[in-house]
Amino acid sequence: MKNVICRAYVIEIRWGVNKIAEPRGNMEYKYLYQNIYNSLKQEIMSGTYESGCFLPTERELCQRFAVERTTVRRALDFLVKDRMVEKYPGMGSKVIYSKNQEEARIVSTGGDSIGIFMVEKSGSDKRLTEPYYSDLFYYLAQECYERGLQLVSYPIHEHTNIEDIIRRNNFLTAVFVTKVPKNMIRRAAACRIPVLLVNELYENFSTIQHDYFSCATTAMQYLYENGHRRIAVLRGPDGYLATRDELAGIYDSIIRLKLKMYRDWIVEGDWTMQSGYNRIKELFTSCPKLPTAVFACNDVMAIGAIHALRDLGFSIPGDVSVIGMNNMEQLQFLEPDLTTIDGNTSHFAKVITELAYKNALVQNHMGVKIVMPVKLVIRGTVKQLEQKKEEPEKTERRME
Repeated sequence: MKNVICRAYVIEIRWGVNKIAEPRGNMEYKYLYQNIYNSLKQEIMSGTYESGCFLPTERELCQRFAVERTTVRRALDFLVKDRMVEKYPGMGSKVIYSKNQEEARIVSTGGDSIGIFMVEKSGSDKRLTEPYYSDLFYYLAQECYERGLQLVSYPIHEHTNIEDIIRRNNFLTAVFVTKVPKNMIRRAAACRIPVLLVNELYENFSTIQHDYFSCATTAMQYLYENGHRRIAVLRGPDGYLATRDELAGIYDSIIRLKLKMYRDWIVEGDWTMQSGYNRIKELFTSCPKLPTAVFACNDVMAIGAIHALRDLGFSIPGDVSVIGMNNMEQLQFLEPDLTTIDGNTSHFAKVITELAYKNALVQNHMGVKIVMPVKLVIRGTVKQLEQKKEEPEKTERRME
């Protein structure tokens, strides 16, 4: 049987970080948009907002619940799907629910469920604040909702009793997301439940991931085509599948494009804006020969890099070009808009849910790898340089 590589999906990412953990046996995540949704639904059904009247404006709801507008809109979207409200552009959300209407179903209920597991961060903050995974979990919840399923999210650590969690829940599939200990995955599989890995790769387990190799080669190729020969890379931390594949793509591009590259130009961040700021500021204040472009392996670090460069007096893209990765929604507020690599988180979540729902591929004992494609989104942070022939430099730091 041939290896299965799926490359038929197209790209887009959204950012939604307003999620907060609430205890269910000190384990289950609760989303802020669900709190808003449940509160508004109860008020509509109790008659606080009667049929025909309009809900408070999005701005008023943002102030009431202390969240961003994106979170309010997600809650309203579920009310629309429940046929409790209708949206009127320029006017607001009108209540259409009446008491003789069948009670709308809610996100947190359903028959069968999909369990999704992710290693919790150290410290007291248990929230999923990373934009990519925040978005992914939101879209997974949406997809489960459409199928009448329940998405149950659990943070895990080395002492988690995974067997007890699986025993207490009616999971169709256990989905493990990024950097989960192998013994935890094997223990789950021993419970005779289908297992699917997301952005992680272990032998004999089915996995679905973005094409991180192409993320890197696409970004490097685009910078090269725009005349950039001195490219700094702000990579992710070791231990991640994404970092490994992106580095492979970066080194492949260096060799293939015959780029001048120095080890000091490849710096490690931790996916956060602060790390992007610190690493790029250190690089551009210490290197005698400066890069003309920066490729950051996520948008958040790219934004940090842009702030660092501006604080040092560089203009974007006049002096330094920057390209990111993820295409998160908040980029619309960045000036200029960030050129980025897009991986279509919403469609990625749809495929994950479909695989988990139908138990497709995940029970294959040989393991199946599905790779989702990416695309370049061209905006305003990359400048085209004039082609200039540079004299070779004498330095021992140059990479072979």
